[in-house]
Formats: sequence, C-alpha cells, structure tokens
Amino acid sequence: MPYLTRVLGPESFGILSFYQSLTQFFMIFADYGFYLLAPREIAIVRDRADLLNRGFSEFFFAKLLLFCFIAFLYSSLVLFVPRFEQNPQVGLLFLFMILGHALFPQWYFQGIEKMHYIALGNFISKFIFILPIFFIVTSPEDLFWVPLLWGGGYISAAIFGLTIAFVQEKARLQKVNAFAIFEKIRAGFPLFLSSLSSISYTSLTPVLLGLWSSHSEVALYTLADRIVAIAKTTLQPLQQALYPYMARKVAFQKERSYVALRALFFFMGLIGLSMSLFLFLLSEEIVLLLGGGQFQKASPILALLSIHPFLVACSGVLGVQILLNLGKNKLFAMILFSASVIHLVVMVFIVPSYAALGAAISVTMAELWVSLVMFFLVTKLGLFSKLAHV
Repeated sequence: MPYLTRVLGPESFGILSFYQSLTQFFMIFADYGFYLLAPREIAIVRDRADLLNRGFSEFFFAKLLLFCFIAFLYSSLVLFVPRFEQNPQVGLLFLFMILGHALFPQWYFQGIEKMHYIALGNFISKFIFILPIFFIVTSPEDLFWVPLLWGGGYISAAIFGLTIAFVQEKARLQKVNAFAIFEKIRAGFPLFLSSLSSISYTSLTPVLLGLWSSHSEVALYTLADRIVAIAKTTLQPLQQALYPYMARKVAFQKERSYVALRALFFFMGLIGLSMSLFLFLLSEEIVLLLGGGQFQKASPILALLSIHPFLVACSGVLGVQILLNLGKNKLFAMILFSASVIHLVVMVFIVPSYAALGAAISVTMAELWVSLVMFFLVTKLGLFSKLAHV
C-alpha cells in the first residue's frame, strides 16, 4: 500500500480504491452468507463422509451459480453506467479477483478446522500480487496491472485450495439436484442480508464517497481505512478458527460453551482496545510513514477510525460467536441492516460538507451502534449472566 500510494498518486489511487471497494461489495454476493452458514454446517457433519461430501457439493455449486450471475451484473454495471466510464478496463480486470475469491474453499477448511490451508492460500495470493508489483507498476499509467496481478493471486490461491480439498482432504463432488442448491441459497439469505448491510458501512463507503466527492477524497479515506483494516485483519484468524469449534460446542455442549465464550469476549476485547489506542496515539506518524506528505490530511480520519478494532473485536464475539451459533440469524441480520440505514442517512447529510471525514464519522456511528445493540440484546437474552456464573 505505501508503494502504490506514492507511485500512483492520489487521483489514480482513488480510482483503484473506488473499483476495489466495488469489487469487495460484489464479493459479498459471491459469499452470500455462506462464509458463516457453510462452516457451521460442515463442522457439524465433518465426521460423516457422505454428509460432508454432499454439503461440500451443494455449497460449491451454489457459489458457482452465484458467480455467473455476479459476473453478468458486475460487467453490465462497469460497462453501461456512466459514472463508471472512467477506466472501465480497470474495473473489468477485478472480475478475476471475484472469481478467485468465489472458488477458494475457505468455508470448507473452516468447517473441518484446517485453518493452515487458509493461511497458505492467503500467502500465495499476497505473494503473487506483491512481488511483481515493484517491478511492473512504476507510474500512474500502470494502474491496470494492479487488478490483473491481484486477480492472478486470488485465482492461484483458489487453484491451490481446490487441489488441497480434492487431493489431500479427499473431498468429492457429488451430483446434486437443483432443489438442494436453491435450498442452500434460501438458508443463506438472512446471513447474506447481514453481510450486505455490513459492507454498506464498510467496504462500500469509498464507492459512495466517490459518487458524492472527488477521487482524492476517496484516496484519503481509503488510506486510513486500509490501515485500520490491517489491525482488524489480525483479529480475523482467531475468530474464524473458533467459529466452527464454537458451533460444535454450542450444538453438543451448550452449557460448557459459556466458559469459552466468556474468556473469548474479554480476550478479544483487550486485543482490540490495545490496537485502537496504538492507532489513535500514532495516527499522524503512521499516515506519514505509509502515505507520505501528500496524504497528511488522512491523519484525523485515521484517528477517528482508530476505535474500530475494539468495536469489531467485541461485536465479532457478541454477534458471530454468540448470536449466530445460537441460531439468531434473523436478529443478527436486523442489527446490521439497521446500522446500514443509519450509515446511509448520515452519509447523505454529512459527506457533501465534510467529504472523507464525514464518511469516517458515519462509519464509526454505524460500528458503535452494532456493538451497543448486540451487547444490549445478549444481555437481555440473559447470556451475560450465564457467562458471569460459569
């Protein structure tokens, strides 16, 4: 990221950030809530080879079907909507990234609790992208190489993941009927809505900002957001690894699961708080180091967004580990949907005047709302009293 901000400059980096955020929005369609539904179902049946292969096949073909629809929708948007007419070839190249993301069986590896395969896949995608970029991307005119390299990394990771699944883990594709595939899509719909709501106040924010402001403002916001995302990404492996474990624990040993939930809530909260304090206190220095002097205006944006690691750490346990594993899918979706409404309403009123800083204020309000409402609901359900007395 520091290299790209300096080589591409605010304008080209803003265009890249705009399309990347749009791509991340469409990745939610590719996941379709399966990143939460599939690991839970796979984890429960992982000791039954017949049910495991059936579940693998149903989710795999469902994701493949969804990608075909996404590819058509995304291409139509980039090619025919006037707002996307600037550098449409850059936008189209991001389709490779969506394809690789859709095919990588992360949900399967989570379900069978083989997280090291996910780590290896992520390493492959990042290695293939990062290494050549220093030699190929040397000016703003090389912008189109970035999504091409990135997409190549994601597709390479998908090939690696599928090879491991079929060869090492002996996963087998079975013939499944259309009803079974559409049943998975129906079951994942509430979680898809929650994901869609979540991305409206996270990854989609640069896209909305780009519609109402300049690419330079998008670049300022994106730099600060990416820095915070690095901190939040360090929390994800533990959350992902524990999700299928907690799913089995809640399904078969509900009372004993409260011991693990209590420890996880305080542990993740402490880590998130430490990261937030670090980003807040060193916001100016971090922006100068990673973005250079031309991105100095991103410092107050980073300071405002610095609370997010703490909020996400808390809501990750409250929402994913507790509410979802207890089957409160619709309640979880309603919380995130309400946050997206708050975000969009605030964005409409505040971004025209405050641009990138206004977007940061809006996103922070949404994240704070999610954490507070989840805390209230978990408390109302009596789960914290159970956690406190185990």
